[in-house]
Amino acid sequence: MRNKILTVPIVFLLIFSLCACQTQSGGAQQNAGGETQTEEGAESGNGTGPAGTEAPPAQSGPALPALDSPYDVEVFYQDESRSIISILQTELPLQMIYSVPYVDPELPGAARINAQLWDTLQAFWGDADEQVSLCLDYAKEYSEQQESSEYYYYFNHDGSAAQQGDYVSVTVGYDWWMGGVNDYGSQSRVFRAADGEAVGLREFFPGESDEAILAQISAVIEAQPESGDFLFKEQVLDYAVDDFDFYLKDGGLWLQFDKYELSYGAAGAFDLLLKESI
Repeated sequence: MRNKILTVPIVFLLIFSLCACQTQSGGAQQNAGGETQTEEGAESGNGTGPAGTEAPPAQSGPALPALDSPYDVEVFYQDESRSIISILQTELPLQMIYSVPYVDPELPGAARINAQLWDTLQAFWGDADEQVSLCLDYAKEYSEQQESSEYYYYFNHDGSAAQQGDYVSVTVGYDWWMGGVNDYGSQSRVFRAADGEAVGLREFFPGESDEAILAQISAVIEAQPESGDFLFKEQVLDYAVDDFDFYLKDGGLWLQFDKYELSYGAAGAFDLLLKESI
């Protein structure tokens, strides 16, 4: 799946001097675990930083793999939210939290799903895309330029993992502020409950061509009351079919478009119902 935050038009990045940080990756190896609904619990605000970012006392939970990162990161399992939470330890005016849901170990495909979710956390802190280092650079420059009680922040949090029929739909929100305007959105992945394999849109349109699927997506976009403000719909319709971000809810399939992805920033994010029943 595409890096959604990096789809923000470059003009906005130049205007507001923001840093864009979001990534996802695929499966590897880890023990299975957890359940539905997760909420990391950090609060965000307009540049004031979150409340309660200290790691809580150790809790019983799954054995976690060692995190391979050049940074000092606290990683722990939180039973209340059924999630794995990681927090950057830094003296800079920057708070970074990355969490992923932890799926119920009773589910047949849980081990594989949890391994892939762990890999997204590992990829983020491994910083192959230099996302963490970019945020640190912004915070360092910010701290050198002025004295302030405000914090830059990047949160990947408020995640949920819910079984929808034969599938598990996982959504994790992101929220960051590096000066200028606040950016936010979410990233979703869908897995088969039986074997934990990640699937794309094609899974839900058997026998249909990519052209036919894109035509249905185009029709849904055009049918929205705000379609006249969808400045970037042509770019969106250039996505490969399996690059669309989507989730399952109440038996339906929803497309997810983040802030700046489909329209100008003030319009916000959009969730559009593509199929009423899967």
